[in-house]
Amino acid sequence: MIQLRAYQNDAIKSFEENRRKGILDMATGTGKTITSLAAADRHFETTGQQFLVIIVPFLHLIDQWGRDLENFGINYFLSIANAKASWSEKMDKLIWDYNHGFRKRVVLLGSYKSMASLEFQEKLISIHGQRFLIADECHYLGSQQSRHNQFADFECRLGLSATPKRWWDEEGTLAIEQLFNSTVYSFPMEEAIEKKILTAYEYDPIIVDLTEDEAEEYQKLSLKMTQLMSKKVRTSEQDEQLQRLVLRRTKIIQNAQGKLDILLECLRKEDENAHTLVYCGIGQVDQIVQRIANIGVRVHRFNSEVPIHEREAILKQFASGEIEILVAIKCLDEGVDIPSTKKAYFLASTSNPREFIQRRGRILRRSENKNIAYVYDFIVLPQQAENTDKIFKSIATKELPRFAEFSKFSRNQYGSREVLMPYLAEYNLTHLMDILPWDMYHMMQKEGEI
Repeated sequence: MIQLRAYQNDAIKSFEENRRKGILDMATGTGKTITSLAAADRHFETTGQQFLVIIVPFLHLIDQWGRDLENFGINYFLSIANAKASWSEKMDKLIWDYNHGFRKRVVLLGSYKSMASLEFQEKLISIHGQRFLIADECHYLGSQQSRHNQFADFECRLGLSATPKRWWDEEGTLAIEQLFNSTVYSFPMEEAIEKKILTAYEYDPIIVDLTEDEAEEYQKLSLKMTQLMSKKVRTSEQDEQLQRLVLRRTKIIQNAQGKLDILLECLRKEDENAHTLVYCGIGQVDQIVQRIANIGVRVHRFNSEVPIHEREAILKQFASGEIEILVAIKCLDEGVDIPSTKKAYFLASTSNPREFIQRRGRILRRSENKNIAYVYDFIVLPQQAENTDKIFKSIATKELPRFAEFSKFSRNQYGSREVLMPYLAEYNLTHLMDILPWDMYHMMQKEGEI
């Protein structure tokens, strides 16, 4: 028997009171998966029939959800992933059986990519009877690829996400809100820590300067972006050019040269490096793994190049301490359970809160002999560039919303503020320490900035 916590029962009740439509906005690590399956089970007990469709963002999560389904006594599900030949005919048969009463319950579990296919969506139209959607990390349903679907006709629609809004995508956010009706229950980070569902943490911002070349390139790209943004009407080609410039400028911050030396210095000072994650920028994994290995630390990469069938073994070695440090880009962002993690170094983060909030959630999951977690955040604040005041403000407005989010709920909130205060006071920007990501988003939106 699976015992739900009081807040999980409250979430299900709110969902049911909203005619079984809505989003559960619950902090990463608070049991959204179990809550959603319990909600689906209660619906099945009430109606006696159910066609359950579960969508997940990554293939490795299919097995993870499959294990959770088995814990609820659901021992058969059809995996919708990879080549359609593996599921198309089987899905037709399951739909026929369900429509004619030979099966009371059918469960399809698959990826957003496969379920966005035209063939899958057309098959959904032929289903009769009670249909129940669970969308894990439901913000993906707002993407261009997934936005056009048949799920709006489902009687029950449950979205799960710690970050349901889409960053710089108002149209996608609106599509999610229309599909799920509203957020029906929230269980925020601070409450989860207070109730000891998640581990308390300390937050240490580490200030990194840019080299002269990096600062000069950042300014050149900013000038080109300003020129493009000043045009009242832009062609699609100019929009694409603007996006390329944004990515190039972001990469300068993410891959700033000074970060790696500081990281190695931090690791050398630690008495114990076991159960540590390092998040880095694209193209940096191999270099960082090699440099960490050179100082005598057992390290392994965990990126898209690591085959899925090897990942579980790597995570077991990490949990046991055989591997001390994992170096990752995005593979650990959503859905991977590694509760043994005690420390994390954020060398690279985008300004999108979905990314860094999910990453923090990976670190705060409770585990035996883990009373506190540690987050080390590398924040770029240029100090020696030409026209430093202008470039400083430009970068600070992108880096500091992450600081505001992380420090606000940390155990050493005021200590972390003391680290940044001298840098920001020089430019009269101390107020930026309190502007959270979505507040900054709305400010920049009004000002027409990127």
